[in-house]
Amino acid sequence: MGQTPFSLIFGGEALIPVELDVYSPRVENASTFDPPALLDWQKQNESARRFKLDLLEEDRELAAFRQTEHKRRIEKYYNKHVHRRPFQQGDLVLKLKKQRWPRHDIRKTQLQLGRPFRHLQGTRPQHLQTIKA
Repeated sequence: MGQTPFSLIFGGEALIPVELDVYSPRVENASTFDPPALLDWQKQNESARRFKLDLLEEDRELAAFRQTEHKRRIEKYYNKHVHRRPFQQGDLVLKLKKQRWPRHDIRKTQLQLGRPFRHLQGTRPQHLQTIKA
Protein backbone atom coordinates (compact mmCIF):
# COMPACT_ATOMS: atom_id res chain seq x y z
CA MET A 1 0.00 0.00 0.00
CA GLY A 2 1.21 3.50 -0.68
CA GLN A 3 3.13 2.66 -3.83
CA THR A 4 4.16 5.46 -6.16
CA PRO A 5 3.91 5.04 -9.94
CA PHE A 6 7.71 5.21 -10.11
CA SER A 7 8.13 2.41 -7.60
CA LEU A 8 5.55 0.25 -9.42
CA ILE A 9 7.44 0.62 -12.69
CA PHE A 10 11.06 0.59 -11.58
CA GLY A 11 10.85 -1.19 -8.24
CA GLY A 12 12.36 1.44 -5.98
CA GLU A 13 12.30 5.07 -5.05
CA ALA A 14 13.73 7.74 -7.32
CA LEU A 15 17.28 8.84 -6.58
CA ILE A 16 19.05 11.77 -8.14
CA PRO A 17 22.50 11.02 -9.60
CA VAL A 18 24.27 12.87 -6.79
CA GLU A 19 22.81 10.45 -4.22
CA LEU A 20 24.41 7.54 -6.06
CA ASP A 21 27.96 8.90 -5.73
CA VAL A 22 27.81 11.02 -2.58
CA TYR A 23 26.27 9.44 0.48
CA SER A 24 23.23 11.28 1.74
CA PRO A 25 22.55 11.85 5.46
CA ARG A 26 20.09 8.97 5.30
CA VAL A 27 22.86 6.60 4.18
CA GLU A 28 25.25 8.00 6.75
CA ASN A 29 22.71 7.50 9.54
CA ALA A 30 21.98 3.95 8.40
CA SER A 31 25.56 2.94 9.02
CA THR A 32 28.28 4.37 11.20
CA PHE A 33 30.16 5.14 7.99
CA ASP A 34 33.04 2.92 9.03
CA PRO A 35 34.27 1.07 5.95
CA PRO A 36 33.39 -2.43 7.25
CA ALA A 37 30.00 -1.29 8.52
CA LEU A 38 29.33 0.53 5.27
CA LEU A 39 30.14 -2.54 3.19
CA ASP A 40 27.90 -4.66 5.40
CA TRP A 41 25.12 -2.09 5.07
CA GLN A 42 25.54 -2.04 1.27
CA LYS A 43 25.22 -5.85 1.12
CA GLN A 44 22.10 -5.78 3.28
CA ASN A 45 20.69 -2.97 1.18
CA GLU A 46 21.40 -4.89 -2.03
CA SER A 47 19.69 -8.02 -0.72
CA ALA A 48 16.71 -5.96 0.44
CA ARG A 49 16.46 -4.33 -3.01
CA ARG A 50 16.55 -7.73 -4.73
CA PHE A 51 13.82 -8.98 -2.38
CA LYS A 52 11.72 -5.89 -3.19
CA LEU A 53 12.21 -6.52 -6.91
CA ASP A 54 10.93 -10.06 -6.42
CA LEU A 55 7.78 -8.66 -4.81
CA LEU A 56 7.38 -5.94 -7.43
CA GLU A 57 5.14 -8.01 -9.71
CA GLU A 58 2.82 -8.74 -6.79
CA ASP A 59 2.68 -5.03 -5.95
CA ARG A 60 1.77 -4.24 -9.56
CA GLU A 61 -0.98 -6.86 -9.58
CA LEU A 62 -2.32 -5.54 -6.28
CA ALA A 63 -2.34 -1.96 -7.62
CA ALA A 64 -4.14 -3.09 -10.80
CA PHE A 65 -6.69 -4.97 -8.68
CA ARG A 66 -7.30 -1.91 -6.50
CA GLN A 67 -7.71 0.28 -9.56
CA THR A 68 -10.21 -2.14 -11.11
CA GLU A 69 -12.13 -2.40 -7.85
CA HIS A 70 -12.21 1.40 -7.52
CA LYS A 71 -13.57 1.75 -11.06
CA ARG A 72 -16.20 -0.90 -10.34
CA ARG A 73 -17.35 0.93 -7.20
CA ILE A 74 -17.58 4.24 -9.06
CA GLU A 75 -19.56 2.60 -11.87
CA LYS A 76 -21.90 0.96 -9.34
CA TYR A 77 -22.48 4.28 -7.55
CA TYR A 78 -23.13 6.09 -10.83
CA ASN A 79 -25.52 3.43 -12.15
CA LYS A 80 -27.37 3.41 -8.84
CA HIS A 81 -28.02 7.15 -8.95
CA VAL A 82 -28.67 7.70 -12.66
CA HIS A 83 -32.32 8.04 -13.67
CA ARG A 84 -33.30 7.33 -17.25
CA ARG A 85 -35.65 9.83 -18.79
CA PRO A 86 -36.72 8.79 -22.27
CA PHE A 87 -37.84 11.48 -24.64
CA GLN A 88 -41.56 12.10 -24.75
CA GLN A 89 -43.45 13.26 -27.80
CA GLY A 90 -43.24 17.05 -28.01
CA ASP A 91 -40.03 17.46 -25.96
CA LEU A 92 -37.60 20.09 -27.18
CA VAL A 93 -34.16 18.74 -28.02
CA LEU A 94 -30.89 20.10 -29.40
CA LYS A 95 -29.06 18.23 -32.11
CA LEU A 96 -25.27 18.18 -32.28
CA LYS A 97 -24.01 19.50 -35.62
CA LYS A 98 -21.48 17.32 -37.42
CA GLN A 99 -18.77 19.25 -39.27
CA ARG A 100 -17.85 17.90 -42.71
CA TRP A 101 -14.76 20.10 -42.97
CA PRO A 102 -12.75 21.93 -40.34
CA ARG A 103 -13.78 25.48 -39.64
CA HIS A 104 -11.03 27.72 -38.34
CA ASP A 105 -13.35 30.19 -36.63
CA ILE A 106 -14.60 27.54 -34.18
CA ARG A 107 -12.53 26.09 -31.36
CA LYS A 108 -12.47 22.38 -30.67
CA THR A 109 -13.84 22.82 -27.19
CA GLN A 110 -16.89 24.79 -28.29
CA LEU A 111 -20.07 22.74 -28.40
CA GLN A 112 -21.65 22.80 -31.84
CA LEU A 113 -25.40 22.81 -31.29
CA GLY A 114 -27.94 23.57 -33.97
CA ARG A 115 -31.33 25.14 -33.58
CA PRO A 116 -33.89 23.49 -31.29
CA PHE A 117 -36.05 20.65 -32.58
CA ARG A 118 -39.28 19.10 -31.37
CA HIS A 119 -39.18 15.37 -30.68
CA LEU A 120 -41.89 13.48 -32.55
CA GLN A 121 -41.37 9.77 -31.85
CA GLY A 122 -38.69 7.14 -31.31
CA THR A 123 -35.04 7.95 -30.75
CA ARG A 124 -33.85 8.45 -34.32
CA PRO A 125 -32.97 11.90 -35.71
CA GLN A 126 -35.43 11.33 -38.58
CA HIS A 127 -38.22 11.82 -36.05
CA LEU A 128 -37.36 15.45 -35.27
CA GLN A 129 -39.36 18.47 -36.39
CA THR A 130 -37.86 21.93 -36.77
CA ILE A 131 -39.35 24.77 -34.76
CA LYS A 132 -40.19 27.84 -36.78
CA ALA A 133 -39.66 31.05 -34.87
